[in-house]
Amino acid sequence: MSIAGFDRRSFEKALKQTLSPTTPIRSAEFLRGRDKKLEDIRRAVIQPGRHIFIYGDRGVGKTSLAQTAAFEHQSAEQSPILLACDPSSGFYRILRDLASKLLAIDPTATKVTTSTKKSAGYSPILSADAQNAVERGKIPEVQSINEGVALVEFVARRHSQSPVAVIDEFERIRDPVERTLFADFIKQVGDQSIPITLVFCGVGAALEELLDAHHSCYRYLTSIELERLGYDPRFEIIDAARNALELHVDETTRFRIAAISDGFPHYVHLITEKLMCGKFMKTLLF
Repeated sequence: MSIAGFDRRSFEKALKQTLSPTTPIRSAEFLRGRDKKLEDIRRAVIQPGRHIFIYGDRGVGKTSLAQTAAFEHQSAEQSPILLACDPSSGFYRILRDLASKLLAIDPTATKVTTSTKKSAGYSPILSADAQNAVERGKIPEVQSINEGVALVEFVARRHSQSPVAVIDEFERIRDPVERTLFADFIKQVGDQSIPITLVFCGVGAALEELLDAHHSCYRYLTSIELERLGYDPRFEIIDAARNALELHVDETTRFRIAAISDGFPHYVHLITEKLMCGKFMKTLLF
């Protein structure tokens, strides 16, 4: 049995396309209520060496905005790099993870000519041992900001024309020394015109502490504050799902979903999903 031309398979497919309660959104088409924020990011990254810090309460959709922006600005030949911090993360660990992902996208990218330094295109700062390690597909240990910047430049230029990396949950890095290293890195990436755009996500305090760690860091970062969704974009999420699935949602229920969510996108997606599934199951039973 089906409803409005949907069997179970087509219903589930349409549900996945319109609602995303568990995974970040990666397309502006489905990112409701964030048009101005996306435009702010577009204007910011026009200038080389400028990076993004998206901040706001937990659950307001920072990761979805960051990944949507990353997929929009990453050049087409590759996918953006997606990283997350945890309490054990440090600057050099995140740096190696970043370099590893930039390198692993295309293993053949490291097969460069080594007959001369000029033909190899080596960075003058990256050591010969480090260069050889990268050629073998291994990320060397780095012990200074200069080495880290040189390493990222070396692999970023081989990754794509315009690489973008998201560094999520930055607030989980609590050590002020580690934050200072990130601030220094951001400044040097900008000063040395390294071809990569970094998009950080964190709560507001994380941004303030990062800027306090290096007072000139603010010149290289565009801060994007993300608030809870207003009622109109909440309704847009509900309406997009009910229209795509051709299921009726009365105005009282529609308003209650928007109100209960309290402006957190996850809850709008989750409650709407449960409602749609419940309605569809009733059509199968009756």
